[in-house]
Amino acid sequence: MNLGNQNVEKEFLLLSLLKNRTVEENDRLVELSSHEIDWGWIGGQIMHHRLSGYFYFGLGDLRKKLLFKEFLKAIDLIVKAQAQQVREINQIILPVLQELDDKGIRYAALKGLVFNASLYGLGERRSNDSDILVLEDDLERLDEVLRKHGYIQTFLHNGEYKEATRKEKMIQRMNYHDLVPYVKMVDSSFISYHEIDVNFHIDSKENDITREVFEIGTELYANDLYEVKGLPWETHLAQLCIHFFREGSSSLWSSGRRDVVLYKLIDIANTLRLNQSEERLAQWITLMKKLKLEKACYYTLHHVDQFYPQIISDQILQDAKPIDTAYLNEIAVSGEERTVTRQTSFRDEAFNLLF
Repeated sequence: MNLGNQNVEKEFLLLSLLKNRTVEENDRLVELSSHEIDWGWIGGQIMHHRLSGYFYFGLGDLRKKLLFKEFLKAIDLIVKAQAQQVREINQIILPVLQELDDKGIRYAALKGLVFNASLYGLGERRSNDSDILVLEDDLERLDEVLRKHGYIQTFLHNGEYKEATRKEKMIQRMNYHDLVPYVKMVDSSFISYHEIDVNFHIDSKENDITREVFEIGTELYANDLYEVKGLPWETHLAQLCIHFFREGSSSLWSSGRRDVVLYKLIDIANTLRLNQSEERLAQWITLMKKLKLEKACYYTLHHVDQFYPQIISDQILQDAKPIDTAYLNEIAVSGEERTVTRQTSFRDEAFNLLF
């Protein structure tokens, strides 16, 4: 009877979430499935970490063999709901992006908009909002387009749909990498409002590389449902690393355990799997150093390696490693000029649902 530390469950779950598995990885997944598995632990993890769709798609033909009938039905409903949510969001956001194109406003879709058009199948990944990157020079023209489509800027404090104050907008723009979210109320089955998060600093105002990133280029991501313009693999991965580092090193996120919600790390691991050649990754590391993103990228690679040591070679990790790595376990306390040290490893904290 498996009453230990869930080592089998952890390995089984992590393998099931991985895209582009090798023959050896698939064989190992089948081998692990022959063990007695704590399905309550599995169910709790996939729900907590927003991984139900990843798990459902990742198991493939093993689903019917392994999963209890009612468990499978529940996940199937989640996947169908997520698929419909993607359709509803696309119906709202795609006309907005088309108008940005028509008006010559440069943008790149980020995260879910890109993933749902490329890496993941319909219903595999849940997206609650839409993220875009634009140039700071285009913010006024962007605002005109979004307001034309019915958006206002609001934090939805206590669920109240009203325009943010001028002070709130100034604080958000001056102190953070984005704007007060643009929100539009809608009447759909799975979303009651749609939020657009506008980023105009891909990193920070101190490292203002957004224009340089746009000069590297954009590319179209497409599936049978839609196509969207995003960043190419190199800068798309860079943005994911920046976002992961920002959340993992700030008490704004760690205080609510949002830093250790695993779907973001799984997205990064699966994005890395798209280009695993040593040469391509070495070129990427060189680009990250040029863009002064080595801290964010090493932080991310280091944590991905804790979950998937087979993805990144020791040589790549060494090439990416900065001289000082003390920051890896430091969390900046919001509103104060001090840091605290993470007391539990990121991996252990992520899997620990006792809180």
